[in-house]
This record gives sequence, C-alpha cells and structure tokens, in this order.
Amino acid sequence: MAAPNQHYMAKEIVDYLRDNARNDLSSELGLVDCMSGSLDQFPSGQALAARAPALFLAAQDCVTETVHISGILYAFTYTIRAVMVQKIVEGQHVETNRMKIQRIGDQILENYRFHNPAPSGVLAGATVDQIQILSVSIEYRPPEDQFVVSLQAQLMATAMTIVAKVLKQTGSSP
Repeated sequence: MAAPNQHYMAKEIVDYLRDNARNDLSSELGLVDCMSGSLDQFPSGQALAARAPALFLAAQDCVTETVHISGILYAFTYTIRAVMVQKIVEGQHVETNRMKIQRIGDQILENYRFHNPAPSGVLAGATVDQIQILSVSIEYRPPEDQFVVSLQAQLMATAMTIVAKVLKQTGSSP
C-alpha cells in the first residue's frame, strides 16, 4: 500500500475544509478570509482585526494510524483545529457572534463523507477510498479567545476541533 504522507494528507484535509467554508459560507457569515494556518501568524491585533471575521484551520500535530480486518483496511485519524475570529461591534449581541461557529460545524457535518476527495482519488501521493468527518466539538469560549483579546480588546474567538478519518482499502491482507 502506498501510505499517505501524513503531513501532506493533513494539509489536503485542511485545504478541503477551508475551501468548502470559503465557497459555501463566506457570504452567509460575512467572512473576510478563510485561511490554512493558526492565529500565531499575526504579530499584531491590527493585522488580525483587518482580516476579521476570519476562519483559521490548522492540523494538529498528532495522527493515529490503525489497521482493521487483518491488514485490509488502513485508517488514519487527523485532528483539525478551526478558530473563527470576529470583531465585537457595539450594540451587537456577542452570543449571536458565538453561534456562527455552530453554522460552520453544521456545514462540515452535512458533508461528513467524501467518497472521492480528489478527482483522481489520489490525495497526498496515495490512493484514498474515503474521508469521513467523525466529530465536531465546538467551544464558545476557547483559549484562543483570551489570546485575541490580549492582541486587541475588540476581537473575540470561537473554536472547534474536527476529527477526520481517511480510509484506504488494500484489497488483500499483507
């Protein structure tokens, strides 16, 4: 089996989720930007505020690899962190802003199974049979909220953790 390069596979999943959010939700949620990467790319609150509201998606450092059915099915589990940064506008209810992350989570779960992740079925140098979104865990007051407030008081953050599984069928046991 040509095993997927874990780093590139994680990047492909992040890019796929980013593109879906950009294409399907940018106008509905008023997103200025959807980016691959984490909040630490921004050295100042001004630079971050200029991009808000924005969605940041980054793969976490851990990948779990499992083999099922006597080596016939390989599964790679990835964890992706999504953080939405928004401006706090006077007179606007903060909880309404916090609920926007729920809409992103709903959209991800609606597309929970991607049978053909790429037109060729090849992702990150490996033939992949399926990508599944297993769960979405939403945080309305994540640690990133304190970080963005420390950069600029008029910003807020909500976040979610997305668990995705990539399945690869080998056809025979090794």
